[in-house]
Amino acid sequence: LIDAGPAWRSPMPGVWSPSAAYALGRELAALSLAFQDHYGAALADFDSQLAVAPADASARLARAQIRRWRGWVAAAAADVARVQALEPDSHQAWALAGHLALDGRRYADAEQILQQIVTREPDARDTLELAERWTIHDSPELSVDAAGGRSDGGAFSSRDWRTDAYWFSAPVRHRYRLFAHDTASWGRFDEGVGRDHRLGAGIEYRRPRWSARGELYRGLEDDRSAGAAVDGDWRFDDHLSFSLGGAVNSRDVPLRGVRIGVQGDAVEAGVRYRWHESRDLSVSAGLLDLSDGNTREWGSAAFTTRV
Repeated sequence: LIDAGPAWRSPMPGVWSPSAAYALGRELAALSLAFQDHYGAALADFDSQLAVAPADASARLARAQIRRWRGWVAAAAADVARVQALEPDSHQAWALAGHLALDGRRYADAEQILQQIVTREPDARDTLELAERWTIHDSPELSVDAAGGRSDGGAFSSRDWRTDAYWFSAPVRHRYRLFAHDTASWGRFDEGVGRDHRLGAGIEYRRPRWSARGELYRGLEDDRSAGAAVDGDWRFDDHLSFSLGGAVNSRDVPLRGVRIGVQGDAVEAGVRYRWHESRDLSVSAGLLDLSDGNTREWGSAAFTTRV
């Protein structure tokens, strides 16, 4: 396809556009790199194409999709907006805009876009994919994490397990979700068995750049006192995000302390820089003030890269 006829045409001085065959060949070649997870090479190819032919809507949409796969929601949205300015009726552009609205927590926009493309092309694959994703988003959600362990020596529990379960309601007015939160942990120590079971409920609020949760809970086992927790995150851009949280009568008190009545208040802050889907760096620090006079301070840094 790339060799079929002249690659570029200049309908007027200083304006260039690729021939249909050449454009299709270049786009397929770049997408084949993306499908092999070589996103950087694929984006470099599309960047070079768009530097010469910035009005090539097909190449720009393909670049937007790859940017979305990398987690660059704002950059992808900029590409889609430019295509929509050139081709207002592009179904592919509108469908991708709907996915980006969901990615960016612009839920009212996503619903409106879905209604528009369902009216225009209800049976198109892009329409059905966005509709399925919206149905999942607009439903209740259950998540359960569980972990267990064994160890030797008296410093840690010889056996332990912990479960952490959330049930979220369907979104209310796009921004709110009610939730129930159950945590249960158990451990066997030299001096006896420790149990901590907390049952709580709260509300989550989500905006495009930030979200927050607030929760009240009560203990049902060794610690039967009430507690509260709040946490939030703020996304500065496609790469940088911050988090902050705190709790009264925290769930993070060591189980060995919980079994003898120790409680504690906690605060934690973190920052994360995410280059793309394969590399990120995070730094966090926290403080746990325990009722027995001890204070636990901690910090951590983690770098992750995919090879």
